[in-house]
Amino acid sequence: MKNNNLKRMRELRNFSQEYVANQLNISQSNYSRIENGSIKLDIGRLIKLAKLFQVKPHILLECDILYLSGQEYPHNLTNQSQEPNFLAFQKRIEQLEEQFRELQNINT
Repeated sequence: MKNNNLKRMRELRNFSQEYVANQLNISQSNYSRIENGSIKLDIGRLIKLAKLFQVKPHILLECDILYLSGQEYPHNLTNQSQEPNFLAFQKRIEQLEEQFRELQNINT
């Protein structure tokens, strides 16, 4: 899943992908893949990015509410034909909640 929050945070701070990639010790192309969802963001990099962007890690994991509500999605998620998409979103939310709990445990 594309992570719009990473791109937004990076752009808010006027950081280039190259700069952020250097902070993570990865190539710019790999960082671009993290932003577009081709590469999953691991916990270690999540924590480094949170420090770089000066936000709590869960902020970077939060789903785009408009996306989940269907306002930016090409189909309305309340439509019966979209049941598989709803279940996929529900599963992803559960995964993110679990990651958030793990991060809370790390920070305590």
